[in-house]
Amino acid sequence: MPQPAEVDQNEENTARYLNLLRKHREFDRISVGKLHRAGVPILVGTDFGNPGTFVGYSLHVEMQLLEEAGLDPMTVLQGATSKAAEFLGAQRGYAVGSRADFVILDKSPLENLAHTKSISAVMLQGQLLDRRQLLPWQR
Repeated sequence: MPQPAEVDQNEENTARYLNLLRKHREFDRISVGKLHRAGVPILVGTDFGNPGTFVGYSLHVEMQLLEEAGLDPMTVLQGATSKAAEFLGAQRGYAVGSRADFVILDKSPLENLAHTKSISAVMLQGQLLDRRQLLPWQR
C-alpha cells in the first residue's frame, strides 16, 4: 500500500504531466494555424499507433482540432479527402468502374465538423452498409 507521501508525489507528477500536455496542445494549435496561414498544405491523418490514438474516433478529433487552429471546415475536409489523395498520388474524381468508397452523413460537416460523426451509411467496395451494419452491438 502506498504511503501518503508517495500518493502526494504521484498526484503532483500527474498534475505536472497534464499541464505539460495542455501546453503542448496549445503550442500545436498555434503552430498549425501559423503554417496554414503561411500557405503550407495541411493534411488530415492521425498517427495510429500512438498512445491514446484510436482508429476512426481520433480522425474526428483531429479535424475539430484543425478547425480550432483556424482552418475552415471545407479546408479540413479537403485535407482529409482530395488533398490527401493528391498527396498520395491516388486517382481523384469518379468514372465508370472506378473505386467509390464514401460516407453518407445525416448532417452537413460544412456547418459543423462534429457532423462528420453523423454517419448514416458507408459505401465500401461496392456494398452499402447502413448504420445498423456498422454498429452491430446496437441491433
